[in-house]
Amino acid sequence: MDRLKPHRAVYSDPAWHLASAEPGFGPEVLAGFKSADKERIRAMNPLREEADVDVEAATPAVWDEATAPSPAPLLGRDLLPAAPAPPSLVRLADPGFLIPPERTAPLTERGSEVRSVAGAGHTIHRDHFEGFMASLEGWIQARPVLSGGCPAGRPARYLLATDR
Repeated sequence: MDRLKPHRAVYSDPAWHLASAEPGFGPEVLAGFKSADKERIRAMNPLREEADVDVEAATPAVWDEATAPSPAPLLGRDLLPAAPAPPSLVRLADPGFLIPPERTAPLTERGSEVRSVAGAGHTIHRDHFEGFMASLEGWIQARPVLSGGCPAGRPARYLLATDR
């Protein structure tokens, strides 16, 4: 953030609090998602469009499941920012597991605006695109866009990017 110096920031279901793993759910279970088929992906993400299910099914082919244990040292640690710099919107999956409802109070107390996207999983923009866009209402103001793709008088760092 220091290098980019944006006027505002939007976080999408950030992993700022990784709860301790529940019994039976460890790195080996996460690594097992590498073999998830489309039916399993659809069941976990019922609002996803078919193209997004296809992307999710193809993604594990390039994922090294040996990285699954890498978050272990962060389990149970509070990684919530002390204060938002710049003003920040934090969008959460609902139902979500990265920042449960009881962990949202510190975010708002520290100055962030928190919004949940009902029906979305961790990958909010794929799970519920309409909810993803609606969660930005009133937060991102429309600005004139030049033919080069940047808002008038602003560098590219002010653009919202998604993979859609």
